[in-house]
Amino acid sequence: PTLSDHRRFRDMPEDLRPADLLLVNRTAVLPARFRGRRADTGAKLEGLFLSEDAPGRWSCMIKSNTRLRPGHVLALTDPAGDETPHALRVLDRDDDTWQLQLLDAPSGDSRATPARSVLDAVGATPIPPYIRAARRDAHDPLDLPDDRAWYQTVYADPAHAASVAAPTAGLHFTPQLLDRLESMGVARAPVILDVGHGTFKPIETETADEHPIHAEHVFVPPETIAALEALAPAPTRAANAGAAGASGGGGGVGGGCVWGRRRSAPSSPYPIR
Repeated sequence: PTLSDHRRFRDMPEDLRPADLLLVNRTAVLPARFRGRRADTGAKLEGLFLSEDAPGRWSCMIKSNTRLRPGHVLALTDPAGDETPHALRVLDRDDDTWQLQLLDAPSGDSRATPARSVLDAVGATPIPPYIRAARRDAHDPLDLPDDRAWYQTVYADPAHAASVAAPTAGLHFTPQLLDRLESMGVARAPVILDVGHGTFKPIETETADEHPIHAEHVFVPPETIAALEALAPAPTRAANAGAAGASGGGGGVGGGCVWGRRRSAPSSPYPIR
């Protein structure tokens, strides 16, 4: 196909050939959206968990009906709106990100309940705005019980649940399509790129290169690096399941765990298509 061809996702096997390597991002989506109330006034709020920078210390985006200040305590509620034993204290704010302390252990204390355990109890799936808008237009509930299972790629690994959005291209894969590619001899290799909140940030600069984007955690397993290196002298190709796969494959050369500022077209010494 040429760069101007329009194809359906299910036609992917027509563009790949035996011995090609498909890179897939196996990150999973956290139930990162949470709700709560200010403990002193009862004012409602909604938050998006971004990361746990130290045991019990969270970075979040917060939307509140009232002004928040350091020292305020936020009592978290479950998806049904009922009270939970979990609460956060506001520490500081940096631009659009709040620093919060989970109130079950001192900051940095290893006894703090892991963020993922708290989010499993209180969190909801961060369904993208365009899906929520479609549900609103159809007069459907904005949150559905099966969102946690539905809003994942078919190859997502729950052990790597750290993303606030699913890799969009990866959502198009089905078990049947993956089986078809495997039967053709197309190999598959994992990368882990945790999709952050910057994926929702619109481009407001003159060019894409000027667009500031947040740092994202990338991990490329040694076996994936070996598979990519094995391609170099051969007439085979690496295909990426979306921009996240391209970023992981391009940014992970050399191995290990790296931090980077992901852009839409990462450079790579391998034949990425």
